[in-house]
Amino acid sequence: MFAIYCTFVGEKSFTLSKIYNKLKKNEVLLKDALQSFFTQNQLTDKITEAKIRNEWKNIVGEFIANHTQDIKLKDAQLHLTITSAPLKKELAMLSNEIIAKTNTAIGQEVITKVILR
Repeated sequence: MFAIYCTFVGEKSFTLSKIYNKLKKNEVLLKDALQSFFTQNQLTDKITEAKIRNEWKNIVGEFIANHTQDIKLKDAQLHLTITSAPLKKELAMLSNEIIAKTNTAIGQEVITKVILR
């Protein structure tokens, strides 16, 4: 058996097995690393918003999706810009259903309130 030696900045030489063991202790799943990055850079709302935009037609149907001008997510509130006043009033009565369907579609309980404009 042979040993491969490497030098880390500010540290003494280590064998390959010691390096592997040191790296293994600091092992992080890619999923966890990305989630941490998104949280630190306040990108989680934008990613969730993109998921909602992609699923919007499946959540509310084609007719309502065609009358939805804009979708924003801010502070667990889903802000929807609706182009039809009568539809806006009807959706106001269905806001709890929209919340439940949207949270189910994105796979997490994020939205607590729907604001219609």
